[in-house]
This record gives sequence, structure tokens and C-alpha cells, in this order.
Amino acid sequence: MAAPLLRYDLLLARRSFADSFSTARDRLLLAMVAVLAVLWMRDAATRAAPSLPPGAAMMALLAGPAAYGWNAAALRRLDWFRESSVLAPQALLPRAGSSYIAFAQLPLLSILAAGVLFLGAFTGAPSRASAIAILSYGAGLALAAGAGKRAERPAATADAARRKGGTNCPGPFQALLAVQTFGGDRPVRSASLLIAGAALSTLAGCLVAAHQPAAARFAAALAPSVLLLVATARNAPDIVGLLAFAGYRAASVARFVCAIPAANLAAASIALLLVRPEGWPAMLESLLLLHLLAALVATARAWLSPGRPARRVDVQVQLEILALLIVGTLFAPLVPPVAAWRLRLIHRHYSRSLWVQG
Repeated sequence: MAAPLLRYDLLLARRSFADSFSTARDRLLLAMVAVLAVLWMRDAATRAAPSLPPGAAMMALLAGPAAYGWNAAALRRLDWFRESSVLAPQALLPRAGSSYIAFAQLPLLSILAAGVLFLGAFTGAPSRASAIAILSYGAGLALAAGAGKRAERPAATADAARRKGGTNCPGPFQALLAVQTFGGDRPVRSASLLIAGAALSTLAGCLVAAHQPAAARFAAALAPSVLLLVATARNAPDIVGLLAFAGYRAASVARFVCAIPAANLAAASIALLLVRPEGWPAMLESLLLLHLLAALVATARAWLSPGRPARRVDVQVQLEILALLIVGTLFAPLVPPVAAWRLRLIHRHYSRSLWVQG
């Protein structure tokens, strides 16, 4: 059964929380942020609900990227249980693995169900929103299961990247790119195929949804990029730690991890400009903001990685994003300077971890 695996993860989550919020001041700050977030969400929902058009039910397509990212992480965690943990005998049982993945759906499904009920209630199309969310969730789950068959092996990936020939890309770049592209033997080609597929999906989606409501057009233009960015948002703390040990500067690491968001932004923008659907300037601006956020998150995760476990890095980055969202609701012009200040502090953390000064 999956009970030992679940108990182990819950224990780690509790200890990670205690490590991240070790003082009473930290917990008080977290409680204040949580209360402000709940109040903001309630206020935003009250203001936005009456103005939602029927086509906004297409936003249920976002259940697909969410399902993909969540289940890809759950499958990687199950692989770790099977290969490297003391609970491997339990994790290797087929029933235990299936139960673990089934239980892992509950947190995400509860959040998505609330969102779909909200969309359905205020767009007047509850059945449509539910059907779209179910199909999209199933597609994301199937893609995650397919990608999970190619188990990630960081050390082997790094060695393969260093031995790779026929390309001018440096070894560290290929090692990080291989992690982002599911551990393929030819990471540059895999990344190129993923970006080309997302661009073609953007082009096809814009053509198909050209005469649909605004929400459907936006979903068609943004969904392929969201899916790709979620799928490739994979951190490699061990590799980044080695890069810091070898003296690679923070700017170099940032360029490595931001290569896919930058390339996909260019490809998706070209696809959008070829069609130019109604409202395309706003779609282009949304694409830019989406990829800028992905690049900032990737950079922050990489710069925080040396000397820290991946779980702690992810918790801190998520809290940083939540804090920025709250700052944006209180006074939006403060977001850029606050983000720059926090990024500067994270940059200092990475710089202090350099063992070899070049």
C-alpha cells in the first residue's frame, strides 16, 4: 500500500516547513501573507465574476498544464522512492505505486474543482467548463505518464552531455538542457522539437479560434506556451551546485536556464504575428509577461540551488511569487523594484557559493 510513502512525504513536508519557518516571526509573516492572499482572492473573484463572458469557460484548458506539471513531479518522486529510498520494497509494489499516484491527485483536483465550479457558475456553462477541464486534465496526466517512462538520471545525463559531439554548445548548457527536456541523449534537438511543436500548436490554435470569443482566442494563443514552460520547468540542484563549485558566474547559469523560455518566446511570437488574430497586441504582451515570469522563476531557482535541497528551493520561490502578487494588489508600481531587490539578494546567495573564482 501507499501508506508508508505518503507518511514519509508528509513528514518531510512538515520538517521542510519547520526548516523554512523556524522562528515565530517567520510564521507570523506567513500567516499575514496567507490572510492577505485569501482576502485578495475573495475581492478579485467578487469583482471579476459578473464580467466573465461565456467563452471564459475555455480557461478550463489550463487544467492540462497543471495536471502535467503536478503528475510529472509525482512520478519523479515515485521513481526516487523505487530507486534510492529505504522504502523501495514498498514502492516497487504495483498497487503501492498506483495508490501513491492516485492520492497525489487529490490536492490538485480539489483546487481545480473549485476553479471549474467558479467558472461554470459565472459563465453560465457549467457542463462545458467541466468537460473541458476533464479532457484537459486527462491529456496532461497522459503526457506526464508518457514522459515519466524516460527516467531522469542526472549524473549519466551530465556525462553524456560532456561527451556530446557535433554541437558548439558548452557541456554545462547541454547538461541543464537535458534535465529540462526529460533526459534525452540529444538535448538541443529535443528542445528544438518541443519549441517547434509549441509554435505550430500556437499557429493552429489561433487559426481554429479566430472567430471564437476573446477568452477562447487567448487560451488558444497562450496554452501551448504554458504547457511547454510547465513541462520544461525542471531544476537541477546537483548540476548547478557543480557549476558553482567550478566557478561559473550567476549570469552564465541564468543564460543556461533561460534559453528555452527565450527561444519559445521568439517562436510563439512569430506564430502569433503570422496569424494576427483579433486582439493580437494584448496576446503578444501576455506572451512576453508569461515568458518573463518563467525566466525569472528559472533564474531564482538556479541561483538558490547551491547548498540547498530542491524542496526548500521550490518552497522559497513559491513564497516569493506569492509575496510579489500581494505587493502587486496593494501597489502595482512597487513590483518591479521589489522583484529586482529580491533577485539581487538571491544573486548574492549564488555568488557566495562560488568555490573557484575565475
